[in-house]
Amino acid sequence: DSVVGTFLTQNVADHLSSNAFMILAAKFPMNKRKGNAEECSYVPPSTVYVKENLNLTKAPDAGDSTNSVFTNPIDCEEVGYGEEVKGSYGQEYKTIMEKFLAIIKEKDISTWEKDDLLNLVKDKSEKPICTEKTLRKFIATLRVEDTAHWDKLRKEAYGKGYDNGSKTRITDKVNWEAVQKASFVDVAKCIAGRGQHYLLALRIQAFLTRIKKDHGSFDLDWLRCLPRESAKKYLLSINGLGAKSVDCIRLLSLEHKAFPVDVNVARIVTRLQWVELQCCSEEFHSVDLYPLMQDVQSYLWPRLCTIDKEKLYELHCLMITFGKVFAIHKSD
Repeated sequence: DSVVGTFLTQNVADHLSSNAFMILAAKFPMNKRKGNAEECSYVPPSTVYVKENLNLTKAPDAGDSTNSVFTNPIDCEEVGYGEEVKGSYGQEYKTIMEKFLAIIKEKDISTWEKDDLLNLVKDKSEKPICTEKTLRKFIATLRVEDTAHWDKLRKEAYGKGYDNGSKTRITDKVNWEAVQKASFVDVAKCIAGRGQHYLLALRIQAFLTRIKKDHGSFDLDWLRCLPRESAKKYLLSINGLGAKSVDCIRLLSLEHKAFPVDVNVARIVTRLQWVELQCCSEEFHSVDLYPLMQDVQSYLWPRLCTIDKEKLYELHCLMITFGKVFAIHKSD
């Protein structure tokens, strides 16, 4: 739930991502376990149900004090927040995109030149309906990589006492096996209201296919039992998750010490002068994205890492709420 939910929240308004997830859950509902209805309810991050009900060895929080700064490039889905895509598409767009997706599923066109790619998505007026960059994202989503080596982490978690049959395990809200087996067009229809639905439908199904192939099921709760650094590296290996998204999952779902920096947080701390502004003389094209979230996170984390995770969670929520109301981006 957390990973797909994170996919849906990227670069879009909250109400659109929430609505997309609810429609997906309604279309592919998870059957409740018999006799376990009470245990399947949502458990907020501040609880300690894992510690009380599972005999698990969890890495100490102190391990997060120095290794939560990301050095990897920010994922493409975590920048360009000013380029939010709305869910307004005509029948012609739908027909062209589904034809294009059918082609890339049948053959490898990753080496095709720009003009050849754009010719595949031209409308009646002979204009491409999207950019080459967008088409490259579709192609990259279907790229198959060998990720089987990550299963050693799941085995490590089981060795520490993890049990996916425990009554206290949180049940997913969506039947992910049904989503994986469904037509990507059906999945795209469910999330069409938030925009970028064809790309996200492919990304969701590619993610589900990977974890089912690598681990034999859709269960990722075993990440709770791993050392923080191992869990972070695993999440970063998932196509579509960058530094901010991974920190969100770690703080909100895995109860790790982390502090996600989104555009709202970056704007607030910059306007409060908590972060020293740096010149970007050689990267003037990035000025519209300033302040850069990765730079802000790298600056803040060493100063926040001593705070306990409950206070980090509260601070994160308060700053995002404040940012959405007051720290509005203005373009001149």
